[in-house]
Amino acid sequence: ETDNKLSHLRIRLPVELVERLKELAETNRRSMNAEVVQALRNHEKGYTDMETIQKRLDAIESKIGSLT
Repeated sequence: ETDNKLSHLRIRLPVELVERLKELAETNRRSMNAEVVQALRNHEKGYTDMETIQKRLDAIESKIGSLT
C-alpha cells in the first residue's frame, strides 16, 4: 500500500543539474518533482540490488571455498 503522506523539502541544485532534470522530466512526461522522486527510488533500488548481489556472491564464494 502506498503511503500518500507527503513532506516538503526545499533544496538547492546546480543550474546544470536543474536543466538536465527539466530535460529528463520532459522526455519522460513527468513533472520535475516526479522525476526527482523516480530518480531517488531508482537509486535506492540500485543499492538494494547491489546488497542482494553481494550476498549471493558471498554465498557462492563460500561454496567454492568448501569445494577446494
